[in-house]
Amino acid sequence: MTFRDFLADLVAGQPVYRSARKLLSLLTPPSLQGERPLTRALVVGGVIGSFGLTLVATASSALLLALSLAVLYYLITQVVGIHVDFDAQSLFGGALRDQSAQSAPN
Repeated sequence: MTFRDFLADLVAGQPVYRSARKLLSLLTPPSLQGERPLTRALVVGGVIGSFGLTLVATASSALLLALSLAVLYYLITQVVGIHVDFDAQSLFGGALRDQSAQSAPN
């Protein structure tokens, strides 16, 4: 079973306890298949918790990167006094020119 199957069961209107049982079996390592359900639930909780922790770490590092870029932009433009003139058309001008129809050869 994959996460895609699990999500399809949730959307299809399967009872929640069946989906939870499938999620429990999906996230349980094969060596713990014969253990008690409480032990398996604790392991699955740890796996989900570690997924959540890595998600929080990734999101916070992306926000810190954006914040550091904003601080650098502020320091360059306001403190140092370098004027940054950014024209968005320069990014898309070449792409639009390449898509235009070619003229007939002379």
